[in-house]
Order: sequence, then C-alpha cells, then structure tokens
Amino acid sequence: MRRFWFWFAVLLWPFGVAAQDPAVPINAIVNGQIIGGFKDLRDASLVLSEASDATCDAADTNLRQSYKDAFLAWAKIGHFRFGPTEELNRGFALAFWPDPRGKTPKTLRSLIANADEALLAPDTFLEQSVAIRGFYALDYLLFDESLAALGNDAYRCALTQAITNDIKTNTAELAAAWSAFAPGLLEPKPDGVYRTETEVTAALFNAVLTGMQFNSEMRLGRPLGTPERPRPKRAEARRSNLSRDLLRASLSGTVLLAQALATADAELAQKFESLSTRTDEDLIERADLAFSDLDDPIARLRLEAIKTVVDDIWRTAALELGPLLGVAAGFNSLDGD
Repeated sequence: MRRFWFWFAVLLWPFGVAAQDPAVPINAIVNGQIIGGFKDLRDASLVLSEASDATCDAADTNLRQSYKDAFLAWAKIGHFRFGPTEELNRGFALAFWPDPRGKTPKTLRSLIANADEALLAPDTFLEQSVAIRGFYALDYLLFDESLAALGNDAYRCALTQAITNDIKTNTAELAAAWSAFAPGLLEPKPDGVYRTETEVTAALFNAVLTGMQFNSEMRLGRPLGTPERPRPKRAEARRSNLSRDLLRASLSGTVLLAQALATADAELAQKFESLSTRTDEDLIERADLAFSDLDDPIARLRLEAIKTVVDDIWRTAALELGPLLGVAAGFNSLDGD
C-alpha cells in the first residue's frame, strides 16, 4: 500500500509547473531541529551513562528515567536518517529495531554466558554487532526478567555500562558530525554533497515521509498485525513500556519538521498541527503503554484509528507538501528492491 501511495504521489506531480518559492526556513531547521536535537540527545545520553555508572539496578528510578529521557530524545530526531546518522552505522548502533530474527536477545545471552570482559572495552565494543549496541539492547538488559537471571550480576552490570558508554560516545560523535555537516546544508555548492537548496529541501522532505512511514508500518503496523492475529509482542520497547511514548516523540518531531517545511502555506501547516493533535490526544488516553491490549476489539480499533491519522499525515506530506516545495519523494531505507 505504501508503494502505491509513493507512485501515486509521483504520478500526480505537477510536471511542467515551476516550483514555488516556499521560503523554507532551512537555517532554523538545521540549527534548531537537527543540531539542537542531536545536542539534546548527546546530553541525555551523558546523563544515562552517568546513571548506569552509579548503579546497574534496573529498579533504580534515576536509571530508568535517564534511559527513557535519552531514548525519547533519539525518537524525536530519528527521522533524520541521512548524512552523519547513516555514516558508520551510527543510527543502527543506537536503534537496531525491528529485529525479526531476535538477534539482540540471542547475542546478549551469548555474551552473558561467555562473560568475556575483553569484549566490553570501548574500542572493542564499538566493533560488535549493532544488535547489542544502543537503546534496544538496554530494553532487554534492564527490563527482561529472563536475561536478569542469566550469568552473574557483575558481568551484566559491566555489559550495561559498556552499552551506555557506547551510546554516550556515539551520540557525542553524532552531535559533532552534524555540526560539521551543517554548512553543506546551509550553503549548498556545485561540488558539495548538496548542490542546491532544492536538494537540501528534498532531503528534509524525504525525512518527513520516512519518519511517518516508519511510525505507520513499524511502530503501529507490527504490533497491530491482523485482526485475527494481533502481534502485541512486536511492539517497540514493550519491556520498558515505552511503545506509546516513543511513537508520540517521533510523531512530534516529524510533524514539527513538516510544519517548518510548510511555512509558506499557513493552512497546510495548520493541517499538520491538527492531525498531530488528534494522534497525540488519542495516544495520551491509552492506558496500555506497550500496546499489549490488542486482543481487546475496542483497544484495537483505537490504535487502528491512530494509524489512519498517521497515514493521513504521510499522504498530506506526499500530495500537498511535496508540490508546495517543488520536490519529489525519494527512496529510503524502508523501501525494498
């Protein structure tokens, strides 16, 4: 269905019509949403690392809160999956999900069973599989009861600290890399990564579509499954009860970008705001934070309604925002062959 909408949007494109001058506030987007967002992620990740150095007790309120704060900081900017984020697998090292083959728990169990201290050294750990790096690995280590019973406490603690230290290092490098990458976005050049402002705008526009597609197909579509067979255990970060909040953070950040891109059309910007408000209000009302109630027909209908609005945001971006900007959707990491 998503591919249908992609090509439908392209076929409806106003070929032969000169692109409008949308007066896109690229400077504000780059400096505020991107650089500012990755600095917030860096700072939150530093707090998380310090919290895990103080204690590895998953029941510790400070450790849980710092984990949540850092994870949500990532979700708010996770749609910026180009540039430094895609280099060196930085994005996947922070957020390896979905994981349909269960590589994360399998690899973590193997690591804990072998208790190899040498693998936890910072320079060695960054060479390990992305399946045991980042926030989803912590979702298992801190909140999965079966993993908590494996191995010895000292090694699990050292592993937790290795992961949080890796997140701290990765996010610091990301923040620095985006600051260094920013001039190429703000002042595109014929020999640069982006040659024109239109190319920059297209990259930002595609980030909106990619972010909304991920929210619809992964964060909502995976746990929804089918009416006959819902898959609540496929919900993102269900162990830490962050499924709802991660979705809310991602929607907030992605819609904020869409609104900024729609600055030249106040009515369109307001439309994004209204759609976003609908999803946010419905999500706030959910008592089940991990989408585990999908066997209940009423709960399922409510989540399906949220997905419908998320899809409306995607279509609005594809069919209204793109023509306003004079750019077309490009392929992204969620597209197949």
